[in-house]
Parts: sequence; C-alpha cells; structure tokens
Amino acid sequence: MPVDVSVITVSWNTRELLGRCIASVRKWAPPLVAEHIVVDNASSDGSAEMVRKLYSNVQLIANDDNLGYTRGCNQGLARAQGRYVLFLNPDAELTEGCLPRLVELMDAHPDIGACSPHLKPDMQDVPAGVFPRLWLRLLPTATNWRIENRRIRAFARDGDCYDVEWLIGACLLVRREALDQIGPLEERLFMWYDDADLGLRLKRAGWRRVVVNGAFCHHHHGAAASQVPGLQADFRMTMAEYTYWRLHKGWLLTWVLYTNRLVRLALGALVATAGRNQASLAPARFRWHLRHLRDILFREPRPYRGELD
Repeated sequence: MPVDVSVITVSWNTRELLGRCIASVRKWAPPLVAEHIVVDNASSDGSAEMVRKLYSNVQLIANDDNLGYTRGCNQGLARAQGRYVLFLNPDAELTEGCLPRLVELMDAHPDIGACSPHLKPDMQDVPAGVFPRLWLRLLPTATNWRIENRRIRAFARDGDCYDVEWLIGACLLVRREALDQIGPLEERLFMWYDDADLGLRLKRAGWRRVVVNGAFCHHHHGAAASQVPGLQADFRMTMAEYTYWRLHKGWLLTWVLYTNRLVRLALGALVATAGRNQASLAPARFRWHLRHLRDILFREPRPYRGELD
C-alpha cells in the first residue's frame, strides 16, 4: 500500500518523550498510511532499546555516535517512502486530526512545499521565523528579538492557512517533491538554523511555507536541546548562525556581522571585568569568537558540536 507520510524523528536522550511521540503517531496518523522512522543518535538513556522492545513497527536507525540533527534526518529521509515527509521532534506529540489536516491542505494546494500546525493549544502562537537580516542583527539583541517577534506575530491570518518566511522544525510536513528538488537538510548545520535554511531554499525554489489553522501539535519545547550545557549550546547556536550567513549571505556580510559582535563582546567583557561581574558570559563569548575566527570566516563550514575548547 502506498505510504502517505514518512515520519522522521531524530532522538537523543529523550526516552520517555520519544515513547509518547511514537504512540501519538500510531494513534493519530490514521486514516493516513504512515511509516515512522526513528534515528537514535547514540542515546545513553535506553531510547533505542525501548523502541526495539515496544515498537516493532517503527524503523530504527541506531547510530554509534551523535551525528547531529540534520544528518540524522537525512538518514531517515534516505529510507522514506511517503509522498510527504513529517520531521517530528521526539518532544512533540500529534493530536487528533492534526496530521490528516496538514495532508488535506497540502493535497489541495500543490504550490505549498511545507506546512506546520500550531504548537500551543490556544493556537495563538506563530510557529515560524523571519529570515535573518543584517540591519536587525546589528542591533542590540533584545531590540532585535522584539522587532523579529513583532514581525512573526504579523504573519497570522484567518482562513485555512497563512504564509510565513520559514517554519519551526518541531512538526514540519514537507512535500517529497520539494525535497527532491532542493535536496536534503544541510548537514553542515549540526543543529539550529536548519529550519531557516530549509525555508530559504524552499522560497528560492518557489514553494510556499504556511501555518495551518485548526491543527495543533503539542511540543515540549527544547527537551533535547536543554540537555546541552548552556555555554556549549550558546556556542553551537552561534556557529550555526554564522554558517547560515556564510552559506546564504556570503563572506562580506558574515564579516560585518562577526566584527560587530566582536566589538560589542569586547566592550561587554571590559565592563564585566571592571565591575567584577562573574555572571557575565561576555568574556567567554569574546574569547570563543577570537578562537574560532578562522572557522567562522575562512574555513569551509562544517558541523560544529559546540566544543568548549
């Protein structure tokens, strides 16, 4: 029987949530024909063993090392047989009618390349982002966030769905035809910014990206990411941002962004040192930027795990 949706879940030490995720797919995917592919990135909490023991209908790929989110997704994608691919985080759970609603809308609108449900029960969220713009990123971080969040909220519209720039990847349905056209996820991004990268490539290929009204997926935000120590997570996200800029904005704009950040961090480090502010992360971030200058600006981008060396 032809597969409607291939669900791909990349897991890392989220055993209990992963079990609930798998159960939600089994319960709420029908009447669609779905296959579920779980890629476990060397979890130490028994996630792979749990899948083997309790969910024989799930296709399990158990890696010996943490290969990163994007590479794990692409391992699942290589096996996927569905006409749609659902990238579903292990900390996300489908709800009644969610997946059929997404597929129904995609079937009705062949120009839509990707869609997402809402991720909060009141459906007041906009599970999307705006593409990074240099003028915004040169502003103080808090100001940048306020402006971007205001722009994101402005996407929301009534009706079946509304268009956005890029979609959050927690529960992301992508047309297989679109993936065949633009290629798999960008493996030079270990994690983070992969959804923005995917959204930009879909836009350039002419595919719409929409949020579907009336569909909801419960997302326990950041369950896997929160296991990474704060400073390591910060470095990983920062390098992913620079990689995105190198890939899509070019060297010159990446250099402008890097130089602006370095100057601001240097000032922050001086203020923190003068005030003996031990809680400030500016000195560590400044040192990291100096240490990784060649990686950020000159070397070929590569997956970065957020090493603290």
